[in-house]
Amino acid sequence: MTPLRGLTDPVGPESPQTYWMRRLVLLVAAVVVVALVVGGIAKLVGGSKQSSAPAASPLTPNPSWTDTAWGPTASSSVASPPSRSAHRTASPSAPTPSTSSAMCQGSQLSVKVTGDTKNPTVGDTEKFTVTVSSSADCRWDAQKVKQTLVVTSGSDRIWSTDDCGSWGPKGSHEIKPNHPWSYEVSWPTKRSTGTCTLSQEALGAGYYVATVNIGSSDRFVMHMRG
Repeated sequence: MTPLRGLTDPVGPESPQTYWMRRLVLLVAAVVVVALVVGGIAKLVGGSKQSSAPAASPLTPNPSWTDTAWGPTASSSVASPPSRSAHRTASPSAPTPSTSSAMCQGSQLSVKVTGDTKNPTVGDTEKFTVTVSSSADCRWDAQKVKQTLVVTSGSDRIWSTDDCGSWGPKGSHEIKPNHPWSYEVSWPTKRSTGTCTLSQEALGAGYYVATVNIGSSDRFVMHMRG
C-alpha cells in the first residue's frame, strides 16, 4: 500500500463519505484561519502607517474671517480680488485734451466800436461796444496784445483805458473769422488823470471821438451836450 493512498482512499470502520466530510470541514477551517491571520497582519501594517503620519491640527475659525472666505491663511483659501488702483493702472489713460488755438497776432485782428448814443450828456455814462474779429482761428490774450480805447476832443486827450487796467478787456478769448468777440467799455464822461482816477472838472459840450486801436483802428463820433 502506497503512503498517499490514505489521503485519496479513506480507510476505516466508517463510510468513505464521513471521512470526506470531515476533511472538507477541516479544509474550510484552515482557510478561515489563514484569512484571519492575513487580515490581522494587513490591519497592523495599515495602523502603523497611519500612526506615522502627522495628525491634522484642529481648525479654529478666526473672528476676523468673513463668512465667504476663511481658512488657515487668507492667501491659501481665497484669492484676493484685484485692487482698484491696479485696475486703474491697467486701464488706458484718459485722452489728452487738444491744444488751444494759436495766439492771436495784432496784425490779424480788426475792431469795430459803437456807442449807445451819439448825443451823450455831460455827467452821464457812455457805453461803447467793441467787437474784435480775426482772419484766422486764434486765442487773444488781452495782456499780450493790448487794445486801447481813447476818447479825444480835437487834439485834447480826455480819457483812455491805458490809464487803468480794470477799464479795458481782460483774460484770453477764442476768436474765429465767423465768431468775433465783443465786450463793453464804460466812459463816465470825465477826464482821466492816470492811475485809475478821474478829474472832477466838468467837460464842455462839443464833439468827442472814441478811437480803438488793436491791429486795425476804428472810431465813434459823439456830440456831447452840456
